[in-house]
Amino acid sequence: MTEGLPREREIDGLRSLAIIPVLLYHSGWGGMPGGFVGVDIFFVISGYLITRLLAAEMAGGRFSLWRFYERRARRIGPALLVVIVATAIAALLLMVPQDLERFGDSLRWTALFASNIFFAVNTGYFAAPAESYPLLHTWSLAVEEQFYLFFPLLLLALVRWLPRGTVAVIAVLAALSLALSVLASPVQPSYAFYLPLTRAWELWLGALLALGVAPDLPRWAREVLAIVAVTAIGWTVFALPAGMPFPGWIALLPTLGTALLIRYAPGTAVGAVLRTPPLVGVGLVSYSLYLWHWPLLSLASYWLLRPLTTSEGMVLVWLSVPLAVLSWKYVEQPFRSRTFLTRRIILAGAAAVTVSLVIAGQVLLMSGGLPGRLPTEAARLAAFADDISPRRDDCHELNAPIPPDQACVLGAKAAPTMAVWADSHGVELAYALGEIEGAGGGSVAEFTSSACSPGLGYNPPGRPNCAAHNQAVLAHLLAHPEIRTIVLAALVIADDAAELNDVLPGLADAVAQLRAAGRTVVLLYPVPTVDGIVPTRLARLDWRDGTFDPVSYPLATYEQRLKGTLAGLDAIVAHTGAIVVRPTDLYCPNGTCLTYRDGIVLYFDFHHPTLSAARLLAQQVVAAAGR
Repeated sequence: MTEGLPREREIDGLRSLAIIPVLLYHSGWGGMPGGFVGVDIFFVISGYLITRLLAAEMAGGRFSLWRFYERRARRIGPALLVVIVATAIAALLLMVPQDLERFGDSLRWTALFASNIFFAVNTGYFAAPAESYPLLHTWSLAVEEQFYLFFPLLLLALVRWLPRGTVAVIAVLAALSLALSVLASPVQPSYAFYLPLTRAWELWLGALLALGVAPDLPRWAREVLAIVAVTAIGWTVFALPAGMPFPGWIALLPTLGTALLIRYAPGTAVGAVLRTPPLVGVGLVSYSLYLWHWPLLSLASYWLLRPLTTSEGMVLVWLSVPLAVLSWKYVEQPFRSRTFLTRRIILAGAAAVTVSLVIAGQVLLMSGGLPGRLPTEAARLAAFADDISPRRDDCHELNAPIPPDQACVLGAKAAPTMAVWADSHGVELAYALGEIEGAGGGSVAEFTSSACSPGLGYNPPGRPNCAAHNQAVLAHLLAHPEIRTIVLAALVIADDAAELNDVLPGLADAVAQLRAAGRTVVLLYPVPTVDGIVPTRLARLDWRDGTFDPVSYPLATYEQRLKGTLAGLDAIVAHTGAIVVRPTDLYCPNGTCLTYRDGIVLYFDFHHPTLSAARLLAQQVVAAAGR
């Protein structure tokens, strides 16, 4: 309950409209594609309530920054700590070293209320699946706390020195944040989603509401606006188009809808619904519900080695309800009372807990995830998740391609006579070829860019620089005749006709130009894909059940799935005389595609070859090219 101000039951009901879509969305129920916008509703509510309280205290000369931080510590910290500790114990019991190491890293950032920054960086192309991050949901808490580190000081300065301009300044800041969100969401979706600069406008919208920007209106107008608000929120929750950049412009629907409900729902029919005991009750425990539901879902999925079914997700969501009620009654409520412990103890305790959690996370990180917990073979299998090129970080760029004249040369110091032109599937292959060539005094140039297949004239979604990069690579190769052998590789995960029509002609053109220039061109056909992070799956099965699951499937399935792709590649080979290397010779012996062979895990995730597998593929390439 907000101190010094009456509780508005409509806001408690509104909190339930925020948390329920989040719970159903995370449970896997497909009826709410925009259920995640519940977080946006929470942001507006938070900005409104906090600003209303701050403005009242500042107007009455009662504002204290330490009292504000004490309230935040009492409101956020205790329940969060209980969930973190419970989650950490479960992670120690369930997670293989690499995942526990990631958990430790996320734990440090969560303790510092900066997990949004961690997840913005670590939820991209090569990210572990969501179930490997049971603290993923803390990103929204981090956004709020970062906002509230400076907002009270900004508001205090404006109230004291620019009282007539307070609303205008906040409105301008909100508009700038919204503009940044709109610009960043299509091109940097992860950063736009997680970082405070692109989210602050939602909290500022609540702040503007608390500062009185919305006028009083007659009853009929409030009734109409309340219905419009519910419709806007409902459309976003139930009908948000797949792939829509978010937050961006579309986030105005749930946030403006929330603001309208806060301001105009009281006294309306919609407000009467929001005040009903079931919605108010859910709203009261919404914070603890939010804290508990995601670790339950993510750790259960992690344990089962697969995504949860909708029914399983719903069962776990229901299980989070009693946990949330207990947390609200026995953790949240006692600590919110200012008679329970002194301010000094609360703030000192918060600092001590923060330091302790950071240290715990650092221990997990520096120990490599405590591999001694696992049997020897399970630990060996898990280690293949790190069996990658030692030069991946500096030779392969995830976001912006490396210019060809700055590309890595792997092997000896001699000028390269071989090149790998590929998406991320060429990284380990380039390093392995560099080892082979280096042994004979030669070297290999690496031209790789994530999700950017070699070829001409194609910009895949989210890779606006791909076509320009590939054109530059081709020009570089043609300008360096000493690079006699070029290996092209890419992942094709779906036999999509539209995508093939975009990719294959450009690939054929590039191969034809290289062949016309007298170069040897090797086409590495697509590697089979599988479900789940392979080293983690194998290690967890060995550790958990003492069983071994290579996740094999028939070669015929691969061939049927990529029928159009393989036919298109075959046509390019027939037309240009390029050399073919088929990874299925390694991955699918005797007609069965494997994830583990001769003591080697063949993938470090679900489709990228491990360095160990790439070394075997490199031998195939060298033999086929006659080098």
